[in-house]
Amino acid sequence: MATTSPDNIWTPDAGDDYALTTDLAAMADTIQEALSDSKNYVPETNALRLARTGSDLFEGLVVWTTDTKILWRYTSGAWVRSLPGQPFAQAAGISPGGSGFITVSFPAGRFTQPPIVTAQIASGSGGAIGATILINGVTTNDFQIRSSVASLPMHWQAVQMTLSSAAG
Repeated sequence: MATTSPDNIWTPDAGDDYALTTDLAAMADTIQEALSDSKNYVPETNALRLARTGSDLFEGLVVWTTDTKILWRYTSGAWVRSLPGQPFAQAAGISPGGSGFITVSFPAGRFTQPPIVTAQIASGSGGAIGATILINGVTTNDFQIRSSVASLPMHWQAVQMTLSSAAG
């Protein structure tokens, strides 16, 4: 048998005795190893992920936890939950109009870091042309919102994309 590069997959060559069972078993093993080596994550249980130390724990390590079905990335000395293209947490609502800033509270425990908050004047609100919305003081628990037209209600949405700590 001969080896092909760069995958190190065994294949029969002209000088082989063509022991079919042996050749196919060797090919299957090396193909599986090549596929495993090409993954950009390590599949393991959450307990094994949390038990990693020393050289087994390095910047950029990505682990898929087979029991909890969560993708984690080790970065800046902490495990970060990685959900490409999906928010980790979100909340939305309508804030009534009023003079000055109005404090809006998020559902308890929803966010682990201050989310990104966006808002717009509620649709169907007459006189909304030229109205501006200010968002201030965003924390994990609440934020403040204000419209330049005090009588108009505002739709808001808060989104947190990643988990900020190793909890899990």
